[in-house]
Amino acid sequence: MSNLSIKQQIALCNQSLKALGNLSDVIDIARQDVNNIVTVLSGFAFEEYLSDLFGLQEDYKVASDHTQAFINSEHIEYLDKQIAYLESRI
Repeated sequence: MSNLSIKQQIALCNQSLKALGNLSDVIDIARQDVNNIVTVLSGFAFEEYLSDLFGLQEDYKVASDHTQAFINSEHIEYLDKQIAYLESRI
């Protein structure tokens, strides 16, 4: 990135922040889709699979929460710091 101007680097960081926000939104949508699927299937004659479905639903929730926390704590925090640093150099 050092070959880019400071303004270009800031723009790239902002684009990355937007992409990470979009990724987080997609994870939320997928989590809701999983919840909807489990809800619909639990209303049918899938009783023998319900414990597996509820387990998968919980596993997805835990994994998606972990992924979003990682995105926020590692990537977004880093980009915010980079933007602040770059802006201080203008």
